[in-house]
Amino acid sequence: VVRRKVKEEKNMLIRDILEESVQKFGEVKAVKWLNRKEVLERSYSEILRNVISTRKGLLAEDFAGKHIALIGTSSVEWIESYLGIITGCITAVPLDAALPCEELIDLINRSDSEALFLSPKHRPYLEAFLANCPKLQKVWMLQEEVEDVPSGVYSINELRNTGINASADVSCPSAEDIATIIFTSGTTGKSKGVMLTQNNLASNVEAVKISAEPGTAMLSVLPIHHAFCLVMDWLKGFSQGATICINDSLLHMVRNMSIFKPDIMLMVPMMIETIYKRLAAADPQIPKEVLAEKVFGGKLQTIFTGGAHLDPYYIDRFAEYGVQILEGYGMSECSPVISNNTPENHKPGSIGRPLENMEIRFENGEILVKGTSVMKGYYQMPDETAETLKDGWLHTGDKGYKLVDVLDKKVSMEEFIAQISEEDLIAIFRGEGMCSPKVTAGTAAAFGGVTDGLTALGIPVGCCSDGPSGIRMDCGTKAFSLPNGTSFGCTFNVELVGALYEMTGKELRLNKIDSLLGPGMNIHRNPLNGRNFEYISEDPILTGSSGEGYGEVWNRKYDKAFLW
Repeated sequence: VVRRKVKEEKNMLIRDILEESVQKFGEVKAVKWLNRKEVLERSYSEILRNVISTRKGLLAEDFAGKHIALIGTSSVEWIESYLGIITGCITAVPLDAALPCEELIDLINRSDSEALFLSPKHRPYLEAFLANCPKLQKVWMLQEEVEDVPSGVYSINELRNTGINASADVSCPSAEDIATIIFTSGTTGKSKGVMLTQNNLASNVEAVKISAEPGTAMLSVLPIHHAFCLVMDWLKGFSQGATICINDSLLHMVRNMSIFKPDIMLMVPMMIETIYKRLAAADPQIPKEVLAEKVFGGKLQTIFTGGAHLDPYYIDRFAEYGVQILEGYGMSECSPVISNNTPENHKPGSIGRPLENMEIRFENGEILVKGTSVMKGYYQMPDETAETLKDGWLHTGDKGYKLVDVLDKKVSMEEFIAQISEEDLIAIFRGEGMCSPKVTAGTAAAFGGVTDGLTALGIPVGCCSDGPSGIRMDCGTKAFSLPNGTSFGCTFNVELVGALYEMTGKELRLNKIDSLLGPGMNIHRNPLNGRNFEYISEDPILTGSSGEGYGEVWNRKYDKAFLW
């Protein structure tokens, strides 16, 4: 058993953190965002005024003690509404704005939300929400004015004006009140509503020991409904007096870095890998400091990352451009950070030390967590809560099973897959394209263990090559060129086809290539098809017998063959 002693924490509220920040940083710019080409901004004092008017408006509308959902991408109206909810005695339910309408309806109903803040982009869903969410009493559009809306739908300004004209303000919530319900799918099963208390969120903000000067620019690029973004970008950033700059689209991320010139960013590993591809594709004659200025905006010092393990290769490469990458580990059920690296104490390839408010132990190889950031449970899912929370310990499901354990029948394939993060599961399917540095140079793709987290689980990196006419090596390495598929078909000679592909198999072994994208087994159906040369024939019998020639020799010589 490995433990880290948990530090005793006082009960904390998000309201306390926000009000303290306004006292310290009142005139500092809290949020910046783009309106077309114009950069708009709002100070901490201005943010708090809108938060208070929203909170008082909700009290006047009799929503105290109820649940209110939010649907939208990052915006100043979204975060002000969210804070207006959770600084009172109301529970906020942030939902994924990218979900289909039917799934959003299901989550609104399952969360028992009685009101909704909705972005203008989701206006087409409005009638469906009103018709299919029976508990929904009111909807506030996240915009200053609205026109031609159904009954029960209002602008955010109408709610704020109600609050401004109201005399009563809600008292502070209790530290153990549910502040937010965050739906997370995990890796299997029905999505679960993670109930996080005021103290869960506030203690996580406090326990992450990262400091920043007031006005430090943080570019927020992750979805705001995610716990990682919501807590570590917005709530932690506000606690430091940082200026949160809103990225309006992932397609514009590099452009927005040059506009906002961030000092700090939060990213998932996939984003880091994508940016590095841009760096690696640049002219090597360009000095690294010049390229860093162009890509990062010239001020970026630190990237915090989580959600999947990042290959240390990228940490070393980004350091060459003056950018430090610090990894952490967490999950929504822990508000979300469990451990992290800091600028003062870090190790590449590590997820860092547990937070001071967390206690860690291992049971049968599984990571268990206890502390003030651990959730209260899953909303209206008592069985799942009892399975996950036992004697105060959160069972994370992270067990570190290796792929060889499946072969040895120690665990099932289902158990092995269940421990893999969503980011890594996506990476298995996505792989890496042409000329991946993880496999033989010049080949078509890498697949399998393309992230450090996957290789740590014993999943090897596979290499595949184009192959209807012999292996393809776009790196200057020579390889035999075989006759194309149509030429093979013209021979009607299965033994000859087998002999030629036996030679190809030797080349694959020599060049450490695991998979060949060939033979081309498509049937010729139209003489105008420009890729007919890759395929054998219009005759399915001839195509099948020729393919048998490939497979027979590889099964005999190289154990296994699969025809794609």
